[in-house]
Amino acid sequence: MATQKNQTQINPPDNLQEKVILKTILQNLNGKPVNIQKLYLDSCFKGGNGVQSLEQIYAENYCQNDENRLMLVTQAINLLEQFHKQAFYVHRNVNPDSFKGKDGQLFLVDFSKSKNIQELVISNIQQVSNITSNPMTISVHVHNQLHSLQGDDIISCLYSMLILFERQGLTWYVLNRVIILKYIYQNQTSV
Repeated sequence: MATQKNQTQINPPDNLQEKVILKTILQNLNGKPVNIQKLYLDSCFKGGNGVQSLEQIYAENYCQNDENRLMLVTQAINLLEQFHKQAFYVHRNVNPDSFKGKDGQLFLVDFSKSKNIQELVISNIQQVSNITSNPMTISVHVHNQLHSLQGDDIISCLYSMLILFERQGLTWYVLNRVIILKYIYQNQTSV
């Protein structure tokens, strides 16, 4: 897993926040190091140096048949489960950009929205005021403005894989992209 820098410019406080979260994630509740070998800071995954997007990994290694696709989905879900069980955190922003590859390995990135599981379970009675993750990959639970938990990360991972495998055939994906682009255009022209 690695923390991801978006292609757009990131504010230094966001990067700092992500570093603080990752440092906390790398310790379990007893203060001992968590043994997750695929946790890296975003700076390890800057462009170049053999870093690939999930789309590139899929095109090069997994698009040939359903068995290969299943291997990719299994790797992604295993990364999330390991993250949940060992770090006691929920990612809360799983989408296709949340995975990177290097040297044949799949990594989970972008921990800026991650939260401790215990905090979320205790506070899940209250609704959250806004959705902070990708609306195209979040679960119905999160769409209903409840805190994202472990199962929601897995659902987001599966939606991300669907987007990767069937991008042109997903009506909700295509329609959401059109709606979002119209919204951005309207807001840019009204400013």
